[in-house]
Amino acid sequence: MRDTCAGIRYFDTGTTSMFSSREPLSLADVAKEVAEMTRGLKNYRDRRLRLRFPAGEPLSVVAQRTEMKQVLLNLTINALEAVRPGAGEVCIEGRRRNGWVELKVRDNGRGIPREALKHLFEPFFTDKRGAGEPGTGLGLSITHAIVEGHGGRIDAHSEGPGRGSRFTFQLPAAVAPKRGELQEADA
Repeated sequence: MRDTCAGIRYFDTGTTSMFSSREPLSLADVAKEVAEMTRGLKNYRDRRLRLRFPAGEPLSVVAQRTEMKQVLLNLTINALEAVRPGAGEVCIEGRRRNGWVELKVRDNGRGIPREALKHLFEPFFTDKRGAGEPGTGLGLSITHAIVEGHGGRIDAHSEGPGRGSRFTFQLPAAVAPKRGELQEADA
């Protein structure tokens, strides 16, 4: 409930940061932290979670760490809820691409109907009603607002029911100038 209220305040104020200032950070490290958090949750122990990142590439961005954890946690939990126990697999993968850091969270779960894809990022929209999983319809809209508030973009893709889904978000990559300081790259 506290997260729901914080999310509503986030929309209401139009702020781009709910907690504190932005800092250089590795999205690969944040993804590893989120994977460890979710691996410890009893409800998801019978599902496989894989991470795929280029060796030696930290996938650096300038962002608010807590918000990036929230983005990845929302996408990961949604994916874990969408897959079947025992056969479910979720993969978080990342890469650097044309001045952007791109992360994908994909699953082999229940998929998303084409009509629902159009509304996924709208506040209070959920396709989980009647699916046995609770959902307020705020997680993806908050995720969308955080990503866009960081100058990024997010989209969802699914071939339809029973065919899994893929959420991709991109943030401007941080670049290291000659003196070793990190700064945001022009997009």
